[in-house]
Amino acid sequence: MGKLRDQMIEDLQLRNYAPGTCKQYVGCARTFVVYHRKPPQKMGELEVRQFLMHLVETKKASPATRKMYVAGIKFLYEVTLHRPEVVAGIPWPKVAHGMPEILSGTEVVSL
Repeated sequence: MGKLRDQMIEDLQLRNYAPGTCKQYVGCARTFVVYHRKPPQKMGELEVRQFLMHLVETKKASPATRKMYVAGIKFLYEVTLHRPEVVAGIPWPKVAHGMPEILSGTEVVSL
C-alpha cells in the first residue's frame, strides 16, 4: 500500500486533517487491506462489510472504534481512490453519548 498510502496521507494533509487523525485513518485503511490481503482497488462493498463484521463479531470492537474504521475506509474510497459507490451503503455505527454531568447548587457555589 506504499504509493496509495502516500497518496492518502497527501489527501488528508491537503484537507487539513489533524496529524493524529491522519495516523488513525491510514492505520485503519492498512488494517483493512492486511485483513483481506488484496489491494483496495480490487475490493468492493462486500469486502468492506466483511471486514466491519469481523470487527463486530471477532474483535468485539466498540462502536467508537468501528466508527473510526468506517471513517478511514470511507476516506480511502471516496477521496483517495475516487470510488464513492463502494462505501455509499456502509452505515455509520451508532455511538452512545453520555449525559453531561450536572453540578448541584452547592458545587456551583463552591466554584
